[in-house]
Amino acid sequence: MAVPGVGTMRIIREAFRGYWPSIGLLTILGILGAALDGLGINAIIPLISFLIGQTGLPTDGISQAMATAFGFFGVPFTFRYVVIFVGLLFLGRSVTLAVFTYVRGRVNAGYMAREIGELFRGTLLATWPFMSRQKAGYVQNSILWDAKRSTQLLDGITQFIQSSTGALIYLAIAININAVVTLIMLVAGIIFLFIFRPLIQKTRIYANDTSAAEKSLAHLIGEHLGGFKAVKASGVASRVAKKGEQYVTRLHDAYWKTIFVQSLGGVFLQPISFIFVIGVFAYSYYTGSFNIAAFAATLYLIQKIFVYFISTQSSLHNVIQFVPFAENILRFKKDVAENEEREEGKKSFSFKKEIEFKDVSLSYRGREHALSHISTKLPHGAMLALVGPSGGGKTSFADVLLRLFRPTSGSVLLDGVSADDIKLSEWRRNIAYVAQDAFLTHDSIADNIRFYDESISAKAIEQAARAAHIYDDIMALPEGFDTVVGDRGATLSGGQRQRVALARALARKPAVLVLDEVTSSLDSELEREIQRVIDELRGSITLVVIAHRISTVVNADHMAVLEKGAVIEQGAPSKMLEDPTSYLSRMRALQRGDIL
Repeated sequence: MAVPGVGTMRIIREAFRGYWPSIGLLTILGILGAALDGLGINAIIPLISFLIGQTGLPTDGISQAMATAFGFFGVPFTFRYVVIFVGLLFLGRSVTLAVFTYVRGRVNAGYMAREIGELFRGTLLATWPFMSRQKAGYVQNSILWDAKRSTQLLDGITQFIQSSTGALIYLAIAININAVVTLIMLVAGIIFLFIFRPLIQKTRIYANDTSAAEKSLAHLIGEHLGGFKAVKASGVASRVAKKGEQYVTRLHDAYWKTIFVQSLGGVFLQPISFIFVIGVFAYSYYTGSFNIAAFAATLYLIQKIFVYFISTQSSLHNVIQFVPFAENILRFKKDVAENEEREEGKKSFSFKKEIEFKDVSLSYRGREHALSHISTKLPHGAMLALVGPSGGGKTSFADVLLRLFRPTSGSVLLDGVSADDIKLSEWRRNIAYVAQDAFLTHDSIADNIRFYDESISAKAIEQAARAAHIYDDIMALPEGFDTVVGDRGATLSGGQRQRVALARALARKPAVLVLDEVTSSLDSELEREIQRVIDELRGSITLVVIAHRISTVVNADHMAVLEKGAVIEQGAPSKMLEDPTSYLSRMRALQRGDIL
């Protein structure tokens, strides 16, 4: 029989490490069930002998052993007691199969739940540099579909073990009844499996194609549903659909080919088995060795063996088919484990004086100078404004401050203590972030403000909403704080989403608040609303405000102009405006329309 290669066996061993005791139990139950069934079938020989009035015991070894066992326990070897014995055998087999099915279901469900849970948790705990390189559709497909397909691999392995061991048990009993006929059948079965061996190799190829097509399609769907409004507004929906059809066609072709090669074995095995049975009958009849009881039992056993051959072949195809998905899971788990974000530092977060960027440089993802030798200070309670052209390094500055990226060189200091020496969890808890594209979940407004922190009370949520100037808007909604905002906050306006996200940050009472382009997509009225929030927060919280609009940051205590990752100007905005050649003066003139 064709068996999986060394690489496949290595993947299987690694994928199901910790589950081999359960697989061993299933193997024992499978063997026990087949043995009970086989013994029950063999016991039909003496039953038929009793019915037709044949004198003497059947000559096969198992019937002889049964008669000896009956005599040992003082039970008459008669038709009545043999019937009872056969009934007990089949009852025991039914109980064994019920236990097998229960254990199999529990093992498969437990494995799937564990894999999905570990993959999802590992993804969430991975570092931002790693996750920022991943395709969302690929990750989602790995967590859900690959985990499910890997579970099907586990099920295929247990089915393979049950089928193959069952076939061996039935084969042994058939040899006991009629060795010559059974051995001929065995040789025929081996030839059959050898002929169809190439189908297993084809299954692996088509499985790899299916996996690749699924991931590409999942990424395309997730990516374009996320930007659905832009797709519709640009009038390119039909073009996106056409691109999707290419992936669907790839998936279709790989899927039907997999099903076809899996079914070929069963299609040809049934007529072959029928022809073989006719041959067995002819052989037994013309050699004079024909015995109706032995022939009936042998015939039934051969039929069972062929059924198990088909099941073994099918389960082997399934094993090969789903190995690529298990391999992908192992690779992804290895990647997230290698990129797990560790709890770094031992010191507590204590901010009384200043946060200092000291000669900080950052390079990542091909950006050689995302930040280049940045040196600036953020005093406690002050407001730092970051301005400059797009791609200048403002968001990279925020990412380093949030410790999403570690500086390539230089250091970030908190009251003279390196950020690396401070507990990461405390750092994140004390430095809040509000992005340009506010992220809201399909939950109530209260849950979006609480954002998985059950320690935040209803009163704290209300206070944060008032501070973010969103309280009146919330109370005007039919269900107030219990209003469900829809997917990505679709039922709220852009300004409302932004202020809900701001309330979420404020509810945690952070020491530092980073606002990244929060007014860039808002109209003037909503910008003034956010500006009011910023003005009210000044002094009570340290602010880092990234903006393109000068009006948002003109009142900052300190401003740094970033271009190509470097600080090209910095100082008090009022001083910078006194210089007509400064970036701030030029941008204010441009936004006022003084420069055409």
